[in-house]
Amino acid sequence: MVNIAEILEAIAWPITSIIIVFSLKKPIFELLIQAKKFKYKDFEMEFDKELSSLNMRVKEKKKKIKKPEGFKNKYFNREFDRIPLRGKIIEAWLNLETAIMSSVTNFELAPKNKEVNFQEALKILNTHGILDKENLKIIKELRTLRNRIVHLIELNLTEDEAEKFIETMRDQVDIVLSNVWNKYGGCSN
Repeated sequence: MVNIAEILEAIAWPITSIIIVFSLKKPIFELLIQAKKFKYKDFEMEFDKELSSLNMRVKEKKKKIKKPEGFKNKYFNREFDRIPLRGKIIEAWLNLETAIMSSVTNFELAPKNKEVNFQEALKILNTHGILDKENLKIIKELRTLRNRIVHLIELNLTEDEAEKFIETMRDQVDIVLSNVWNKYGGCSN
């Protein structure tokens, strides 16, 4: 009987701790997801800071390109007002993908009879001097942000953040299309 009491005494705190963790798991997880910034060991997420940094870098790249006369970005001529925030992010990303894929297709930059995915299209545009390494890095970082927004269900994305993301994507599409226009004398749109 004494042994059973000692065993129960020894496992009481671990069992209590496990029960508390499991009962608070969902509320704690929801708080972490809703935070714009959280830190766990060496991982720190600062969504707004990353987005602002990307926005500034894209703006700087856009200033350096020569925007052709008569240039129009047809991929961002739709109104985003009636689309939910996550939908706006997805739509903006799809506009970038479409601009990149149509640039490769319309100017026949890929080898004949070869299906090209998005990653291959990026490499092709890099090879042809349309996208430099910094553009590739920016697109990769934008994709990471897009994935966070789309896949973290409880992320509290603000209207301002969504608008900043869309603006950044619009500028990135302008860079791609302007570079295609300048190099090939026309545009894929």
